Amino acid sequence: MTSTMMKSAALVLSFVAMTISAPLQANANTDALARLRALNAQISQINEKLKNGPPLAYLEFCNKNRWECKAGGASSVSYNKKLLDTLYAVNRDVNQRIRYRAEKGDTWSINTRVGDCEDYALTKRSELIRAGVDASALRVAVVKTRQGIAHAVLVVKTSRGDLVLDNRRSSIRTRQKTGYVYEKMASSNPRVWVSMR
Repeated sequence: MTSTMMKSAALVLSFVAMTISAPLQANANTDALARLRALNAQISQINEKLKNGPPLAYLEFCNKNRWECKAGGASSVSYNKKLLDTLYAVNRDVNQRIRYRAEKGDTWSINTRVGDCEDYALTKRSELIRAGVDASALRVAVVKTRQGIAHAVLVVKTSRGDLVLDNRRSSIRTRQKTGYVYEKMASSNPRVWVSMR
């Protein structure tokens, strides 16, 4: 076989190999693209869970204080004078008892003498449960103030709408009248949070 014939045969074999392997490469590329799309979908789901899920410091709090993060009772309580008296008493007492101090880290706790907004909200929730208010109606919420500052409050679900207990004020307001933008809030199950936006 001459060198010209060998070159021609090599070209033919090369063409045949490319023709055969092209669909295989296309399949490999299609498989790789499918895997990449699946991975992107998983990343999106993780991001969505992080956005809508509980704050990490709250999860740490719940892992250390499981009894404080249990659901129970009705997801909404009856609006009446007894409830309002209890809410005002707990809001006032906790606001007076805890001295506000911004934390360097993000640690959520209850029954502390010094703390920030999350500590107030969790302590109020704990005390209201002990006072007989259904746990599933008490929801910690993460909000933004008018100045864009991250803040936490306790929302009480009632038959006449949501009431908010806040360490920034002694009055109790409806959720709509707080002036806050609600980012996310615990559901009736305190370990499951939902996006408010």
